[in-house]
Amino acid sequence: MGKFLLVSALSIGALLGLSLLPDSTWADIDGLPAHSLVIHAVIILLPLVSLLLIFGIYKKRFITKFHLYLIPATAATTIFAVIAKSSGEELSKVTFLPKEHAEWGERLAAVSVALLVTLILHVLVTIYKRKKVLAKITSFALLALAITSIALTYVVGHSGAESVWKYKYSTAVERANQSDNG
Repeated sequence: MGKFLLVSALSIGALLGLSLLPDSTWADIDGLPAHSLVIHAVIILLPLVSLLLIFGIYKKRFITKFHLYLIPATAATTIFAVIAKSSGEELSKVTFLPKEHAEWGERLAAVSVALLVTLILHVLVTIYKRKKVLAKITSFALLALAITSIALTYVVGHSGAESVWKYKYSTAVERANQSDNG
């Protein structure tokens, strides 16, 4: 249980430490908007971690065997989601881009935090405390949050891509079609 407590404390501590940094910390990376770089980690890692957790809910040995890896992986993913939210807020201050996307991004960051906390509670009550009723409750919550995080990742990603690329892409396609016909 000592390793579990250490991994859990470090994971939550890293997330709390992140919240102490000023919002402008994540405005840019080497002159480029940090948001457009960080979102790729969220788009890949959050659904991947969520799928692993869904698998682990049905194959209980998986979480038992790999929980000391799943917790920090979920924490890292959550940190990326929070950084994406923060960097997106900073980017929107200069681009005035989309309020709807920002709202979805806030929800995704909150769901990823809830996913991490629920995973830690699930491991505690399933592996270390062996509380069957609480294990069933946390299993259901973990499943719901994992599915929600996958769906929200799609919605947030789509709304962000649409706000940035929809007009530019349709204009480029139109120009290409005109040059092919002209």
